[in-house]
Order: sequence, then structure tokens, then C-alpha cells
Amino acid sequence: MPSVTPLGFPLSPPLLTRDSSFDQRQQDLTLTMKKYANNWIQDWCHEHGWTDIFMERYRYWAFPPGAVMPQPIPYDVLQAIKREQGLSPLEKRWYGGAIAISLCAGVAAYWLNSPLPLALAFIVGAISVAYLDDEVQS
Repeated sequence: MPSVTPLGFPLSPPLLTRDSSFDQRQQDLTLTMKKYANNWIQDWCHEHGWTDIFMERYRYWAFPPGAVMPQPIPYDVLQAIKREQGLSPLEKRWYGGAIAISLCAGVAAYWLNSPLPLALAFIVGAISVAYLDDEVQS
């Protein structure tokens, strides 16, 4: 049964809860990089009294203390959380995959005496950098 407002209207964006499968649903719906782990955002919101966290159009939204309308979580707050926490799990996977493919491509290029594996590694690296770019998220 979907969550509803006190007036009986369904909530369109899924709420973030620790036991929900929000991460998987969001990864299935988008191809953009998630730079912030949901639990980082939840912890900040709980510390500062923000409630009903959700993600819409690649931005995190929540209700500030005493507010009746949701507000986007400020970008400077997200940047502070990012500086404190480091790389998100998805970013770690992308970086690890790009590094592993680059190393395998280097060995394959040496073994095959061909630069084509290095070209593949360059393409994968370029795609990874594009996904990790902040401008893609705007």
C-alpha cells in the first residue's frame, strides 16, 4: 500500500527510510552518478531536524524544521557532507572498475603488441570522468 498524505493523496516521490529499497530503485531509474549515500543525507537531516527526505530530479529534498513545504537540501551542505564522508559506494565501484580495466588493458596491450586495449581503457576512463563530473548532476 503506497504512503499517503493526511488528506489521502499518494506521495509521489518515495520516502527515504533505512529499510526501503530506495537505492536500488533510484539506480534502476537513472544513469547518473550518486555522489551521496542516502544514509549520509539521512543522518544530516536527523541531526538538524529535517524530515520526510526524498529525491526528485537528482536533488535531495526534505522538510526543514517547522516548514510546510519541502526545500532542497542546500548545495553547500551536500558539499560539506561529501568532504567529510569521501567517496560514495557507487563512486568507489566506478573508480575501481576504471582502474581495473586500465590495468588489464595495459597487460593486454603489452601481450598483444596492440594499442587497441589502451583505447578501450581510455574510453572507459572518459565515461567514468563524465559520470563523476559535478556539472552532470545539475
